[in-house]
Amino acid sequence: TYALGFDVQQARLSSDNRTRDTAFSRQYLNLLPNALFTYNMGRNRTLRVNYRTRINAPSVSQLQPVPDNTNPLNIRLGNPDLRPEFAHNLTLFYNNFQPGNSRSLFASVTGTLTQHKIVNATSINRVGAQITQPINVNGYGNLTGFVAVGRPVQFSTFKANLNLTTNASYNRGQSLLNGQPNLSNAWLLSQSATFNSNFNEKFEVSVGGSLAYQVAEYSLQPAQNTEFLNP
Repeated sequence: TYALGFDVQQARLSSDNRTRDTAFSRQYLNLLPNALFTYNMGRNRTLRVNYRTRINAPSVSQLQPVPDNTNPLNIRLGNPDLRPEFAHNLTLFYNNFQPGNSRSLFASVTGTLTQHKIVNATSINRVGAQITQPINVNGYGNLTGFVAVGRPVQFSTFKANLNLTTNASYNRGQSLLNGQPNLSNAWLLSQSATFNSNFNEKFEVSVGGSLAYQVAEYSLQPAQNTEFLNP
């Protein structure tokens, strides 16, 4: 089975700053396509592909053409030329569940690509004050996935269910630092295992654990690179 469609979204933002005697309004009209495909591969086995789009309009404070000097060492500027973020999201999902022998397999991969991503551009002026302004950039992406496996296990007369789950993600971002692009890459890989056993209707035992490995890297700020292993 499949379905194709689209949404039409209109947004309007207005601001009347009486303190600074400024006013502006912005109107956005977007066409958001979507698609869904489902393939039944047999009993309790399904493959599903889902594509969706969405927008994230800038806030009034981000569009405000008046500098915020509340903190003279951290000046924030608005950007009236900001465009809305436009995100493309694609998800693939597969499931295979066999109730007769308690075996299961679930897997999913989701990718997101965002055009006109709103990020901060940061610079330092002559007196050491930090100036921050939101801008639009391309190249932002995110990829996540997981695999979950369930199997019955037996040790002599002891019966239990073993569940293994693997998660992985990758995120690519970008900001500007003193006019130079600061690329960021982040990875996450985690593994968990759980044993479940029902001795009777009133007594259940569950034992599990997990391990996660995480890395973050920045092209212009290598001193902020991090690497963690979390049990």
